[in-house]
Amino acid sequence: MPGIFGFILRHPNSEARRIADRLSRDLSLFDHQTGEVVETGSEHVMLGRSWIEGGESDGGSSSHATPDVACVVDGYIVRTREDCGAATALAAGEYAQAAILAYERFGVDFGSRLEGPFSLVLHDRRTGQLLGVTDRHGLSPLYRYDGPEGAFFCSLLGPMARSGLFPARVDPAAAATSLGHQHMFYRQSLLEDVVAQGPASVAVTTADESACTIRRFWNYGQDGPRGEAPFRQRLDELCDALLSAIDRIVALPGRLFTSLSGGLDSRLVAGLALSRGAKMEAWTFGGPGAPDLEIAGEICRRHGMPHNTYGAEPADLLANLEAYASVINGSGPMHFAFALERCRDLLGRTDRVLNGYRGGLLLGSYTSDRGVHHRLRWWKGRLGLGPTVVSPDLGDIRTDEDVIAFYGAIRHHAAPRLRQWAPAPVPSVDAMMRDAFDGPLADTPMDYRLEQWMEEYGGGRHGTLVSILPDRHFYGDASLFYDYDVRDRCVALDPRDRRGNRAYVEVLKRLLPDLAELTYANTGFPASMSGTQLVANRALRRLKERVTGRRRVRSTNVDSREWLREPAIAEYCGDLVNSASFLSRPWWNGAVVAADFDGYLAGTCSMQNEFWAAVTLELFARRWLDRPDSL
Repeated sequence: MPGIFGFILRHPNSEARRIADRLSRDLSLFDHQTGEVVETGSEHVMLGRSWIEGGESDGGSSSHATPDVACVVDGYIVRTREDCGAATALAAGEYAQAAILAYERFGVDFGSRLEGPFSLVLHDRRTGQLLGVTDRHGLSPLYRYDGPEGAFFCSLLGPMARSGLFPARVDPAAAATSLGHQHMFYRQSLLEDVVAQGPASVAVTTADESACTIRRFWNYGQDGPRGEAPFRQRLDELCDALLSAIDRIVALPGRLFTSLSGGLDSRLVAGLALSRGAKMEAWTFGGPGAPDLEIAGEICRRHGMPHNTYGAEPADLLANLEAYASVINGSGPMHFAFALERCRDLLGRTDRVLNGYRGGLLLGSYTSDRGVHHRLRWWKGRLGLGPTVVSPDLGDIRTDEDVIAFYGAIRHHAAPRLRQWAPAPVPSVDAMMRDAFDGPLADTPMDYRLEQWMEEYGGGRHGTLVSILPDRHFYGDASLFYDYDVRDRCVALDPRDRRGNRAYVEVLKRLLPDLAELTYANTGFPASMSGTQLVANRALRRLKERVTGRRRVRSTNVDSREWLREPAIAEYCGDLVNSASFLSRPWWNGAVVAADFDGYLAGTCSMQNEFWAAVTLELFARRWLDRPDSL
């Protein structure tokens, strides 16, 4: 599902069609993609999309136009919540047509009736309205610019920046956040005045209006407080919802692969699909001796599923740096560029990849995600050997300050050295959380505040998008955890019922008993291991790494964080950070960054993640900001 765009101009512009033509080309990032401009019947409004040629499901984007309404959709729509005559269109993968039918039946709030990971732009010629709509959980990206020139929606930031429809400049505060946290928070994008549109929202405007009106159609906690039903009843509901969701996914048109690491999420979704008669293949990353390869291979052998394996090679990373920087919107973990080799290999063999993204957050336990260092600090506090810190148990959260302290213990803090890198201060996550709790999350019940922050503003939504964006440009992305019913049942579980992966283990035992007791790759234990075992395992692994001086990601047996010191990669990145363009960027002190890079190569500092973020941003700027705006 490569991309979509739509814009409405406040004033006539004779270049509007040429701008749209270039946008459709720019959205086609790779040779196997093509684009089109969708006719809207208006000189003020242009829509367009790009897609993968040759895919049965049209590469995950869709367009449709009637005499009155035109629409483009990125992603896919699983179903409508109420009947609007769209069942036939959805069964054929005609998602834009289905969206128009829902719009004609339900009006501006039609997005609340559509289910699946999608974003869309729709133009109603009768009213002159342009609508940008995101799905309930914001799983398909949609960026928005709203200014005196007009309103502009696009699913990719780079083509948006090069459009010429508005002055595109890097936001120094966003750059500092990306460098300092290796992550984007809240509604940030790398560009000034461009925001990532929030989940469950519709932005509405016309050529005569000065700005978009934003409407929200769903919030966390809207379905009532959790804990009203006993755990067994909730578990029954959840298992039923999982089976219904996988049936809907398996029934969608196109060829299906599964991303199988052998972890809890992937074994659950793959096992359920196979149990419902899905015909598919699996793929797994890993170096020699990687537990992921071994465990995923065992699952495939048990179920007779073909297994494709891919190594994580520095050479692949170097070959794909520039393409990857364009794909991930200028921020993110650059060392995942090697993933494009797997994407290219699967091109033409799959239309959708069934994955387990977000399952760990929804079904698993925040407690198990806590760092070992925080556990140790908590025990020291209990024993009177150090200051008191917030409890590692999610059930002890009672106030906003508890939520902030809990989340802060999960995430790494910004690198102090970056205060000298960036002219803008690195924003504090604590401050951003407090702003959110006083603003858009003010009405969210306390029980749901951590979920909503992590999903929409913190580590959930943006982290997931970085993970799936490389895949999006080759094939669609499917997961039963995108299903409304599944997510509702998940968040309805009381936190104590998820602590220590209780819910996950119970689901696996009930639905896939043969997979429940298989070793879990990240820990080497079965899924039913206790939280104490998990923490002890991580502590012992860290101790072993310190003694041996060898650190690998256990699941893949590769430490791509050290690739920056590979001779060929170090030479490439060294040339980059010492280039005239890099040294003159206004969003960082280029000379300080270059000096720190030399120090990193010499072993005097450890900032590989920050350097990867800087390399990504520089390559993004070269691709999309440095090229002339001439048409």
